[in-house]
Amino acid sequence: MLKYLLVFLLFSSTFGLAQQTTLKKGIVNGEVSIGDSTDVTYSLYLPETFETSKVYPVIFVFDPKGEGTRAAHLFRSGMVQDEFIIASNNQELSDSLEVNIEYGIRFMNNVLRNFPIDSENIYLAGLDKGAAVASGLTFVISNVTGVLAINDIFLNLRLLNKRKEGIILGMVGDASPNYYKMRTGFNQLKKYNRDNLLYVYEDEGGWPRTDYLGSIFNRLFQLNLDNQDRELSQDYINASFEADYSTADALVKRQLPLIADDFLDDLKDKYRRKHDLDSIRDLNRQLRRLRSFKNARRAASQSAEEELFLLEDLDYFLIQDVSMANYENLGYWDDKIQQFEAASQNNGNPQEQKVAKRVLGFIKNSLDDYEQSMASSANVGVDQQIFINVLKTVYNPKDYDAYQRIISIAAKENDINTAYFYLEELLKNGFQDYNRLYNLPYTESLKITPTYNAIIDDYLNKSRDQ
Repeated sequence: MLKYLLVFLLFSSTFGLAQQTTLKKGIVNGEVSIGDSTDVTYSLYLPETFETSKVYPVIFVFDPKGEGTRAAHLFRSGMVQDEFIIASNNQELSDSLEVNIEYGIRFMNNVLRNFPIDSENIYLAGLDKGAAVASGLTFVISNVTGVLAINDIFLNLRLLNKRKEGIILGMVGDASPNYYKMRTGFNQLKKYNRDNLLYVYEDEGGWPRTDYLGSIFNRLFQLNLDNQDRELSQDYINASFEADYSTADALVKRQLPLIADDFLDDLKDKYRRKHDLDSIRDLNRQLRRLRSFKNARRAASQSAEEELFLLEDLDYFLIQDVSMANYENLGYWDDKIQQFEAASQNNGNPQEQKVAKRVLGFIKNSLDDYEQSMASSANVGVDQQIFINVLKTVYNPKDYDAYQRIISIAAKENDINTAYFYLEELLKNGFQDYNRLYNLPYTESLKITPTYNAIIDDYLNKSRDQ
């Protein structure tokens, strides 16, 4: 969770020019210094016609792997016109959201100090961890005008009504493990701003195709300008329309009828009273006449109902089992997870495969949410704490953190047999961090016992009493 709130970015009316002398326009500069004592860099794109006497919209892109140059190229290729400054991280993101937020603020401030930025057009975008950073930053800084969150999002419902206004668009893969997390998040966001929209793309993750990504980012840009009562030139609108039509046509030709249909409906709203819509309507009519569209819609409708019932059952049983620490039901969860794992690998039934991947993600995110809420609550019983972590090891036998939490909780409660059992399960599943085994919380008495050391020696061929 974020431990601070409303750290304001300060926009200076003057900006530094030291780095600009070596930067090239019209290409992605791959090694721009963040400007402090570290060697951290970012990638930066400046428009070909960049000049210091003008201000420019900026997009900060957060790539989870730190592939900043690739990410900047991806967004540049999808832009309608060459007018954005694009900055993207070269540093791989941490597993800690707070660490990433602090890095993001430093990274953004460096760009804002050194380049002429339009303060009403500051956008954040990110994939996976990067999407959590981009959306998380909106809770701690005040100047963001738009966010594009792809395949993940950070939402703190307690703080949501304190968040400064700004549009958030989302994109999620139709087989993404975060599919339901994104849907739930955007159902909440829509209550605060009807422009907060979620778009679906094919696949289970990764950056969307450049044309579709560019169209959705362009949607974010236009929504923001509409809200500011700032008009786009007709040349820009025409170029944007042509690009969006090409994207829609590509979706149809790639046999993605439902995604194409939703996208075409959105384009009608996007260009109403701005551009002639006849070609969009014609393409939409052609799509809806296709047998593939009718079959896909029928299958999706049937699947959606079955999927809803399945999720309701899983959610109900999960709530019951966690609240009662129902160890007798672990076999049920093991069977279910194995069934979904098998279905997720079945290329012969694509629809069932997508559903299985989404459901597995739903289970994982639910378990993570339970674990996090228990960690921050003083009123949760020991049995429930251990049970949720045991269930996490059923879901993922290599969730080493879950085993370690079980060992620590059991040691604290003097339940040494449980601690020994899960120590051995941890090692059976390939854990090899010898030093970590002797630094687990609450194990001061446990780790000096002969049994504890014997188990470690059996698997790692060494222990502290050998």
